[in-house]
Amino acid sequence: LWTFGFFRLLILILFVYNGVAIVNSTFSVYIVEKFNGTAINVSVASSAMIISSMLFRPFAGFLIDRLGRRMTLAISLVVTALISLAYLLPKDILGLTLLRGLMGLPFAMNTAGVATLRTDLIPDDKKVEGFSVTTIAIMLSALVIGPNLGFLILKLRGFSLLFPVAAGLLVTAIGNLLLLKFEDIKTDKNRFAPREVFEPRAMRFALVMGVLFIGWPGVLTYSPLYSQEIGMDFGGSFFLAFGVGLILAQLITKIILGESKSIFITAIAIVLVILGHSIIGLTRNPTGLLIGAVVIGAGYGISFSIFTKLAFDLVVP
Repeated sequence: LWTFGFFRLLILILFVYNGVAIVNSTFSVYIVEKFNGTAINVSVASSAMIISSMLFRPFAGFLIDRLGRRMTLAISLVVTALISLAYLLPKDILGLTLLRGLMGLPFAMNTAGVATLRTDLIPDDKKVEGFSVTTIAIMLSALVIGPNLGFLILKLRGFSLLFPVAAGLLVTAIGNLLLLKFEDIKTDKNRFAPREVFEPRAMRFALVMGVLFIGWPGVLTYSPLYSQEIGMDFGGSFFLAFGVGLILAQLITKIILGESKSIFITAIAIVLVILGHSIIGLTRNPTGLLIGAVVIGAGYGISFSIFTKLAFDLVVP
């Protein structure tokens, strides 16, 4: 598993997800501080990206198969870097929201492209270990390192440096991608059709995941603003606690359960997510926020450990 190519894949993951997380974690603060935006403005801008990403996601896999992994991922990273820089240009919230909506398209391609590279580069007999290591790298980047780096830059130099740093990380990821050696599979035989994109047997399971993760975007979007509201100086503290709970829960679950997919453990994950939100809502203080963040992270960490295996079992190879 631990080949030079795998190390390059990990480096690629770190640069891609840190570059994206620096912007995502601080974007709500940008709307409020630079545009005097409201909670509704934050919600609309964040939803624009999520909706466009969700709508474009089925096409992303199709384009990756048609054009190849390297080209599609490189193009999407270039577009992501350019949009990150362009966030400095809008004079009003409408323009910023439009840019945020556009960001959903390359974001869908980035996540699909990295996921495809993971599948292609990790040997079949090392899939479990390889997916575990790369998943931890993604979580550390997206939920711990990236957000805290973003708020550190924000505190030292502001958004005028934050967006260029994010773009620089993404450009570095492109350089690493071009140096990465792998078989760039392309095919012109696939056709875009609903039956090729949606697996009927996974629909009920997808509904359960959708309900469980419905609060995920809201938690990550509004936690920096809520941190400020209750008197916390550093907005990245929530992400640090959330990431610790998420990663520790995933590691502990894998050690205890292995490849098991107990329904009972799934129920525990759902209870933890509900409990964590309740703690944050009822306490309304920094201690409660951090404890709730760890509990929510633990619930989602268990979910990632179990749901990935369940999803693979439901889909026909």
